[in-house]
Amino acid sequence: MPNSTKLPPAEALALLKAGNARFASNSRKVDPHAYDYAVDEKPIAIILGCCDHRVPPDILFDQGLGNLFTIRVAGNIVTPTQLGSIEFGALTFGPRLIVVMGHQRCGAIMATLKDQIEKQPPGSDSLKAIVDEIAPTCCSCIESHGENDEFEKLTYDVTMSNINHSIERLRSDSPILKDLAENDGLQIIGAYYNMDEGRVQFLED
Repeated sequence: MPNSTKLPPAEALALLKAGNARFASNSRKVDPHAYDYAVDEKPIAIILGCCDHRVPPDILFDQGLGNLFTIRVAGNIVTPTQLGSIEFGALTFGPRLIVVMGHQRCGAIMATLKDQIEKQPPGSDSLKAIVDEIAPTCCSCIESHGENDEFEKLTYDVTMSNINHSIERLRSDSPILKDLAENDGLQIIGAYYNMDEGRVQFLED
């Protein structure tokens, strides 16, 4: 495990891939109760993921407490609070890899897509704030494929587009992250978790 707060992104990514491979093969080896690097506060990566109870990053990547700096919100969207949390983590603890992770059958994506197709407004202002972040990618995918396209395929396409949208928000809306990317090796990549297979596909390009 790393002893530097600035573990190169490629090395951090390799650790995440290896951990997910162990999870997918049901051969996890990290004690979930072990603090590991929490005492020194040296997480290897920042994960922006969905709050869905089925997709806990620490378990999916077989990491101990303190190894990941995780922000979770419905639909892995980027709002000022999430952006500020990511900036705080990058500046304070030093990880140089940020992963925006969406997942199969995301409830926030499916609900927003259904609302857009059926023209139903969200049930509250708080829900609307989430929908408003996801709706543009929904509308774009519906325009490209048609609202009568297979719902599961639409959901997948919206999920992938939403991952990319969140990445672009991080890159464009944060001078701090932009500076770290240009001058200190920070990398921001996407990932998609296939719940049926237990595997995370990293969108490294």
